[in-house]
Order: sequence, then C-alpha cells, then structure tokens
Amino acid sequence: MLETRRLKIRKMTEKDAFDLFSMRSNPLLHLHTDTAADKTIEDTLNYIHKMNDGMNQNKWYVWAIELKESKKTIGTISLWNFNEDRTVAEFGFGIHPDLQNQGYMSEVLNSLCRHLFDTLSLTRIEAYTEVSNIPCQKLLRRCGFCQTGTVDDPGFIQNRTFHMMIYTKTNSSVI
Repeated sequence: MLETRRLKIRKMTEKDAFDLFSMRSNPLLHLHTDTAADKTIEDTLNYIHKMNDGMNQNKWYVWAIELKESKKTIGTISLWNFNEDRTVAEFGFGIHPDLQNQGYMSEVLNSLCRHLFDTLSLTRIEAYTEVSNIPCQKLLRRCGFCQTGTVDDPGFIQNRTFHMMIYTKTNSSVI
C-alpha cells in the first residue's frame, strides 16, 4: 500500500466492487479506450478477480485508488505490458468521471512513479492516450511525461481505430 496526502493506493478487494461498478459502468469512462462498460456487479467482481489473479502470477500490478477520508474507491491504476527484461512498462488508469479534474490522478501518478522507479528496476514508464483525450495529455505532461510517438490501435470491442499518443517518463536515476 502507498499513501499520498489524500489517497491510498492499494490492492483491490471484493469490497471495492460497488464503487468500481459505479465507475466502470459509466459510459464516459470508455470514450477514449477500447473497453466496454460493466453491465452488472458480477462483471466488476470478475474484473477484480482477473486483475488480482494476474498480480498473483506476477503478470501486472493493478491497484485501487481510495479516498482516505471517506474510504471510497474512486479509480484504478495498473502497471502492465512489461518488456522482456521488465525494465519498461505501461501505465493504465481511470478515475470516476465525476471525480476527474480534482488533482487525484496527478497525485497518484507522481507518487507512484517515484515509488516504482525506486523499488523496481524500471528505466521507463509509458502511457498511451487517444489523440482526442486532451485532459489526459495535459495530466501526463504535468506529471513529467513527454510525448514520444503515435500509434494506430485497432479496436476490437468498439470496432474502430484508436489514434494513440505515446507518452514516456524516464527514470532519471539510471540515465
């Protein structure tokens, strides 16, 4: 578990299902990603189990983002898509649309980048965001990520092509 001024970043549990369902069932969360909204609480429970199983198998890390004061789970952040020697990985993240633009994700990204660069042998963390997702691009730049490329990603769930911008943050201690 990692704590910031207002948040806890911790492993997801089944107790997070209601809060995460509220977030994951909201269509606004899926505007810029090839994901589908959860239709039932069982969809969310299956997501929690799948993510925790992957963590237990050391495939990825996925954490819940919890407000300290209310103990409400407001989002998730993942580190996945590791390269072969596990020195480069990709962030994925989401926060309930009603709680965006309040500085929570900046707080998470800044704290988690420092922590991950200090504890893992990462040299670089990447994040992909759709060209039309201007708020996410601003967030990544605020957190020290630089745009390093673009890629077109064929969607499978939403049946459209996503025009993605690649943002990168480098571990300054290994340069």
